[in-house]
Amino acid sequence: MASLSRDQILALASAPAVQPVDIPELGGQVWIRPLTVAQVMELSRAGATTDAEALPRMIVWMVCDEAGARREKGAHEQATH
Repeated sequence: MASLSRDQILALASAPAVQPVDIPELGGQVWIRPLTVAQVMELSRAGATTDAEALPRMIVWMVCDEAGARREKGAHEQATH
């Protein structure tokens, strides 16, 4: 396997891969993007050890439009923005 160049790594980091996820129970789909390392670390620092603790925050962070832009703000962000 070939090594990635600096430009290839930066291109991947600046344009997160988004993908559609079908939700048959709701009759449609949403687009999601991967969590960043900072977001994973924040979940860890917050002590989110169960799905019930982590899932709401993950949904806010991951659900996006087709271009990767976030669609929702978390409660802590709504108060400051």
